[in-house]
Amino acid sequence: MVKNINRYNLLDENWIKVIDKSNDVKETGLFDIFKSAHKYKKLAGDSAPQDFAILRLLLSILETTFNRYDFDGEPQEKEGLKQTWIKIWKSGRFPYEVLQNYLEGQHEKFYLYSDNAPFCQVTKKDLDEHEIKKTSLINGKLINRLISESGNKKDFFSITSDNDKNRLTNASLSRNIILFLGFSGTADKAKYPGMKSSASKGWDLSLGGIYLEGENLFQTLMLNLMLNSKNYKFQKPIWESSFEDKVHLENDYVPDNLSELYTNCSRLLYIDPNTDLTKGDVQIEAVQLPGIDKIYAAGIEPMTLFQVPKTGNNKGQVIPKMHDMNKSLWRNFGLLEGLSDKNPHLPGVISDFYDSTKQENVDIEDVNIVAVGMTYNRDASSMINGEIHDSLNINREVFDDLSDGGYVSKINDEAIKTEKAVSILKYFIKDLMKMRNVVNNGPVDSLIEEAYFSIDKPFKNWISNMNTSVDMSYYQNKWRKQLYNILINKSETFMYPLSTRDLIGKVNSKTNSIDNVVTRYDFFRHSLKKCLKE
Repeated sequence: MVKNINRYNLLDENWIKVIDKSNDVKETGLFDIFKSAHKYKKLAGDSAPQDFAILRLLLSILETTFNRYDFDGEPQEKEGLKQTWIKIWKSGRFPYEVLQNYLEGQHEKFYLYSDNAPFCQVTKKDLDEHEIKKTSLINGKLINRLISESGNKKDFFSITSDNDKNRLTNASLSRNIILFLGFSGTADKAKYPGMKSSASKGWDLSLGGIYLEGENLFQTLMLNLMLNSKNYKFQKPIWESSFEDKVHLENDYVPDNLSELYTNCSRLLYIDPNTDLTKGDVQIEAVQLPGIDKIYAAGIEPMTLFQVPKTGNNKGQVIPKMHDMNKSLWRNFGLLEGLSDKNPHLPGVISDFYDSTKQENVDIEDVNIVAVGMTYNRDASSMINGEIHDSLNINREVFDDLSDGGYVSKINDEAIKTEKAVSILKYFIKDLMKMRNVVNNGPVDSLIEEAYFSIDKPFKNWISNMNTSVDMSYYQNKWRKQLYNILINKSETFMYPLSTRDLIGKVNSKTNSIDNVVTRYDFFRHSLKKCLKE
């Protein structure tokens, strides 16, 4: 009888990076992370998107466990979900025995290397039985999103030497497999046999990822754990799924439970169970699968911003809004709070936070909203080319003031006004360039980026320092004065030194007056003051 190969179990081994109370980074396993989540500050992986992918993995375990068992390990009832959440929160730690019992029952499904049921992979037997003969060979440097380099194109700006790019440990391979299945791109080309749909880029890659961060990892997980009757479904995470469950070739496939969504796989992966990373680099065989249509996201995905496009294939549909590399989170404040005219759809984790269960029981002083995502090339490869990580800290009482004309509404007003003020600066710079006969728009875009960079930190500090004991008008006046000074400084940086042509200018045919840089500057200041007084 041939003995099965089972090595490196993710429940027992240390592979998830966390920051402990001493601010040291350590690696831990799935058993320990639930036992000691209240002792760890946060996840601390190789990148923010990797932490996001692993956070969703941890949430899928929690969703699966507590949709089946209550705080005491008894069978869960739909009406008891909220009470289970409350008991866990008030205890300040997870009921470890309940989670331990569930995970021990799934122990065989969490081996990184296995010829029977490898974690997030398929077996050689699966490939043979389903006549999958064509696969793409993926190396370590492609799934490592700090490099994102295929075998065909070299990343010239990587800080990692060529000899080390493919080298992974069992721990880093485990983290990066989970990351890759969520943020895939399409550099690999082997499709599942008979598949006619476009290949998935990874569901997480399509999101403008959003989650709430607490004072420790336990709080972070609990703030994003959505135990309520709406989500009371039979949970089917990837490790409980059959081969057929993973494939999903139908065009209208939509996960109906959060555990399945959070562990949705963009690829079938196969790793030789005899792989020894101390002797060589990993080689992963991959087969593309179709993705979830993003038009279904509003009904299933709680951890993203949303938008309603006015043009294109998804015109009028509520779909995820990916983060813009050059746009800070505060500029999407209206989308965070459902105050935008473009889309009133709140991210699910935020709307759930406003539910009475969390409103009446969560006693944190501040709410920290984290944005995370990745960008990719708009070509056939969809190669990952950037990482996005931002956050916004808001006083809890300020965050909870959703009344008409309340703090949340006024913050959104100031965010909109700030963008209008920057657009006035942009028009001024364009006017100057016309006067100076400069055709290239590069300096305009560069200066506007610099302006937003100068605004970002002060605006975040302005929000985080608010409290409801001070009238909002005080904060509004304070911010507008600060914003005015920032934009005036930026305008003068571009305007000076003045040339003779700048001062001479030309006669305005409509007003029969001199129109030069000085008059344009006066008009800019007048427009800016008017905007900030309205």
